[in-house]
Amino acid sequence: MAEGVTPSARMTFYERIRQEHWLRDKQDEGKNLILNDDSSWEVHPSERVITARWLRGSTIIVEYTEKGAYPYLLRNHTEEEVAHANFLGEFLAASQGQPLLSATEVRYPPTTSEIKQVSRKVL
Repeated sequence: MAEGVTPSARMTFYERIRQEHWLRDKQDEGKNLILNDDSSWEVHPSERVITARWLRGSTIIVEYTEKGAYPYLLRNHTEEEVAHANFLGEFLAASQGQPLLSATEVRYPPTTSEIKQVSRKVL
């Protein structure tokens, strides 16, 4: 997050609440999460220790709580844990300006070849 920018100042509304998603990637030891729909999330600092343990492919349901600086609740049904988060928008590959995978390229759970495809795009 940019210096001097508070989480609420960057918040964008996420419309796909209460739908089933899966965790595609996590970064910075659980600080940032990316779901299969390319949505990017910043986890509340006190709950990053929880999300650092979450496994790729875990089933996630997003809920909107309207409370505090982190108004979304990411409910991990696989690990039976929750974490508050901010929706940061859609994750784009920095070098290409495109999502890493389109919705038609990924199934749940992802296959080994799909995981390798994402790894090649990221590296």
